[in-house]
Amino acid sequence: MMDMIKSRWILLKRHRLKLIFWLFIPLFVTVGAVYVTSNVSEDFRVPVAVVDEADVEETDRIIKGLEESNYIRIDHFESSEKDDALRVLEQYQYDSVLVFGEDFEDKILSGERRNMVETYYTDRSFAYSTVKELLASLIQESLNSQRITEQIQDLEMELFNETTIESETILETKNQIDMDSNLVSQNFTFKGKETMEQNDSTIDPWLIWAYVSLLTTVFIFEFVTRETRSETKQRFLYLNYSFKAFMITSFLAMLIVMYMIDLVTLLIIKAMFDQSVSIVSLLIYRAIVNIIVFIVAFYSRSKLSLYRNGLGLIGVLLGLHIIMPFLNGISNFHPVIALVENNNNFVMLFVTILVLTVCLGRNRNARS
Repeated sequence: MMDMIKSRWILLKRHRLKLIFWLFIPLFVTVGAVYVTSNVSEDFRVPVAVVDEADVEETDRIIKGLEESNYIRIDHFESSEKDDALRVLEQYQYDSVLVFGEDFEDKILSGERRNMVETYYTDRSFAYSTVKELLASLIQESLNSQRITEQIQDLEMELFNETTIESETILETKNQIDMDSNLVSQNFTFKGKETMEQNDSTIDPWLIWAYVSLLTTVFIFEFVTRETRSETKQRFLYLNYSFKAFMITSFLAMLIVMYMIDLVTLLIIKAMFDQSVSIVSLLIYRAIVNIIVFIVAFYSRSKLSLYRNGLGLIGVLLGLHIIMPFLNGISNFHPVIALVENNNNFVMLFVTILVLTVCLGRNRNARS
């Protein structure tokens, strides 16, 4: 086997730099794509300035609710920096400015509903109405929480002539009930249909990596097509091992190298984006992709034919990726979907290994 590995290393001498490039390009493309899309999405968020003169727990809760919005970017200003925020607004660098006055908490406690927050905007504030509606809903939630607290404490006083439950305890219990019951956001499904989970992140790095890795694998296994169709195969008539055994050994050696790079990729993506898949799912995906591309490369008549077949394969997988989520259970046979959903696709792995064994076992088609 070492002789075959040495022979493989010699045959790849002129293509080593290109091989290294294709091995690492999926990681670079994934990191770059996620970084660019995250920055672009951040740039498209509406800039809103918030001046918190009250500096109380209620304003912190409301401001946090604004920050959790997907379309608003909140910039904080101290109470002494109100004029600075308004000056920036006049320069059209903010869509609006929200000022929580010092008497905000008193207004909440008294149940006041008007003039709770000072708002400033310009003739270019296209998102002001939307921001105002979100702010109003958050303030209404605070008013409702305050009303619930008062009613519980009044009821306790009426029954026991004392108040033992703190307001903070009531609010924490209410928030926990809201989270457990999920009253605001509910999934709608038809009877007999599975719910499709939505990923909160803008883009899944493993989805990008999977398809880019599939594409680069086509270019990496270009040597299979090149050597199968060249005069290199004739040299094996004088060696102690066959061309088929040499190609299988080359495939296994390349698989091990790509496994090591994939594990490094797993660690980097996990560290940078806190997105991970199981090692088993990753190894299965790599094996399936390499086997499929190896078979395609082995039967392609030229490099151009290999590229055309590889792009066709990716196009088919992309098309299936769109429709398969609507087909219960079948999506597990899609290698990319199985990887992204962290499924161990052993069935597909077994099928690809069986197909590879059959193809190489047929002397006529294997051309060994």
